Amino acid sequence: MPAAVNYAVPQDQSPIPSLNLHCSIALKSVVPIPHSLELFLVPFDYAPFSEIFPCVCAIVHQGGIGTTAQALRAGHPTLVVPYSHDQPDNAARVERLGISRTIPRKQYSAVRVIKQLRELLGNPNYAAKAAEIGSIIQAENGLGVARDVIEQ
Repeated sequence: MPAAVNYAVPQDQSPIPSLNLHCSIALKSVVPIPHSLELFLVPFDYAPFSEIFPCVCAIVHQGGIGTTAQALRAGHPTLVVPYSHDQPDNAARVERLGISRTIPRKQYSAVRVIKQLRELLGNPNYAAKAAEIGSIIQAENGLGVARDVIEQ
């Protein structure tokens, strides 16, 4: 199963080859994929998270609320590298849920990413808790509840 990476990874800092993942999906790539990583990364300018995230084993992202919500709904562990605004708080919240790990932006390195992803993918507790939370969110009928409140 691939990992979804929604994060601009410096060319010399990519952990992908070391993780022995089949393939990774790089979203919103702002730099060309180096030739050494072409076997590991599939870049897209746009791909709907609601369709990509359920198909991966882990999600690496910056922790914005929309991406975090889509990751929670997908039911897979996440690795958050927060930048600013609400992202550090969102990262802390999903980490407290037991489904995520966090790397502060200034501490980002390929070695850290490899270590954190190995922990996320190697410890079945992360996947089990993420699947449990994903099932709860998928069962919600947000549109129906909103409609009922508006109609009252």
